[in-house]
Amino acid sequence: MVELLKNGELGGAGLDVFENEPHVPQELLTMDNVVLQPHNGSATNQTRIAMGQLVLDNLEAFFAGKPVPNPVNQVGYVIDNCSSRMLNFSGTTEKHPEV
Repeated sequence: MVELLKNGELGGAGLDVFENEPHVPQELLTMDNVVLQPHNGSATNQTRIAMGQLVLDNLEAFFAGKPVPNPVNQVGYVIDNCSSRMLNFSGTTEKHPEV
């Protein structure tokens, strides 16, 4: 995109998400045809309340041993250090492979 903006193939850009956040490519900072803004598209009371509810819903399902409604990483695991088992995000329990 930087090259397209530099050579005029792309007339301009308004950006609030960057490939390597929080690092913004230096070239974008100096271009007159680019407007940069922090990622805050979700910064409304209603959206933040809904986001908080999603967290609570996920936690409730996870600790009840049910599949979480909004998994972030479906192949990730949380290790329960007290019992040497792991809970995957589908809510099933497995013996930790390293224990």
